[in-house]
Amino acid sequence: MRRPARGDRRGRIGDHSYLGSNIYYPAAGKTGANCLLATKAMVPIDGPVRENVGLLGSPCFEIPRVVELGKTFAMGESTRQRRLKAKNRYNILTMAGFLLSIWLWLFALLLSEFVTVSYFHLHGALATFAYGVFASLFTILWFGLVERASLGFKRLTPQLVSMYDEHFWHHERHWKFCGSPLPFLFKGTPFKNLISRLLGVKVGRKVFDDGCRLHDKTLIEIGDFTNLNEGCVIQGHSLEERVFKSDYVKIGSGCSIGNAAFVHYGVIMGDNVVLDPDSFLMKGEILDHGTHWRGNPAKAVRDLTA
Repeated sequence: MRRPARGDRRGRIGDHSYLGSNIYYPAAGKTGANCLLATKAMVPIDGPVRENVGLLGSPCFEIPRVVELGKTFAMGESTRQRRLKAKNRYNILTMAGFLLSIWLWLFALLLSEFVTVSYFHLHGALATFAYGVFASLFTILWFGLVERASLGFKRLTPQLVSMYDEHFWHHERHWKFCGSPLPFLFKGTPFKNLISRLLGVKVGRKVFDDGCRLHDKTLIEIGDFTNLNEGCVIQGHSLEERVFKSDYVKIGSGCSIGNAAFVHYGVIMGDNVVLDPDSFLMKGEILDHGTHWRGNPAKAVRDLTA
């Protein structure tokens, strides 16, 4: 299967493909049927159209489309249909709980606003100021409470299960309650660390967080004096070929994670490690103390202690 005429700039994705996170799919990028596009892969615009393979990296290279682990969790069609029906019921409860949490938050704000208007003639601007303080604090504490309550006030644990397993459904339900504006507040200030701790992240002293996206927060540990730059991602999970995998991510002290860098699950980063911007640190990597990493997938490029 060869690439269409050069003047055709439309992107195309073949049937039965799987797309990971943060994929770079340029104009004129094309993949054939049955392709797996891994996290942060850049789809090439030259050469033959890839099909029946996996693509990883930037520039990308081919990897196996299906690994043996995916075959381990295979199930019959009747079993899959039965599990899908059970998941639909589980999702309905999740949607009801999410809507209830939003309605209660909105009700509390509207009630406090009604009280503010009622007492405005007595206290004037002071009543408005009090409403602003209450609404801000209540919103932070409410969404923090809801996010932690979605885990039963416990912490996530590493999993290796089928996407039809209830352990994954529980984890997925937690994601639905993580969509609040809290992670985007106070970027670049000490208050950002307070918000992260409220949501379950283990954050050390004097961490500078300029807008890091933290997924699976209770699986993440960040050491003292670490810099988390704008747009970087720390993600404690992966979902591939109907298999859900999650693990801890441990970032040492004095580290620096560059803009738009991506740290995957199972990573253990030593102290004083530098990860360059837009790099992809793959799952399970163990980074030695004082090393400098770069690229997609990221590799050690020098020893900073030398």
